[in-house]
Amino acid sequence: MRHPTETTFLSSYPLVGAARLSFLALGLGLALSACSNSDTHAFTTAGPPPTPVSLEATLDAMLRPSSATAAETFLSTLPQPLEVSDRYVANPHDRRLQDTVRTLRYDGLALTVYRVRATSSRFPVAVLVTSPAYRTLNGLQVGLAARDVVAILGEPTARHGTTWIYQIHAPMRAPYELTVRLHDGRVQALRWAVYLD
Repeated sequence: MRHPTETTFLSSYPLVGAARLSFLALGLGLALSACSNSDTHAFTTAGPPPTPVSLEATLDAMLRPSSATAAETFLSTLPQPLEVSDRYVANPHDRRLQDTVRTLRYDGLALTVYRVRATSSRFPVAVLVTSPAYRTLNGLQVGLAARDVVAILGEPTARHGTTWIYQIHAPMRAPYELTVRLHDGRVQALRWAVYLD
């Protein structure tokens, strides 16, 4: 199967251990499950629209095995989002602690960041794209015909009606899932999420 991003991954970063990936997967699962507190902040800006987020840089930081320092460096370079919402979830290793799942919303892109309260470490764990303004190096973007998705990525791992799932275990990448949501035979949304097992 072809890979959905064609991003170049450098081997100079240390490999992420299964424990970190398990932790991220558990945290993301908890974040997406029911019942957690949320707090939303909208930002209004005067003047020109905010600088767009680079999809390739986001995918590179999220999917390439890297250190907490590398993830923090990437997150510190992001422009101010249009809206921020926080959800608080129990830490999967110590249920007494609450971690934060923060969603940064930009025009046509939403980035989910998991923050471990005990260490203050932050990691990008999911990105949702709903605008054709964002495109991967291999041509994957919102608005693409379903047949073109298959030409780029191959057949999906699973199909659930108009939702296609690609589970990716590529060398030198964190295991992840790409969800392609279709409407009238065209891509309506793309969502990459780090996962393990």
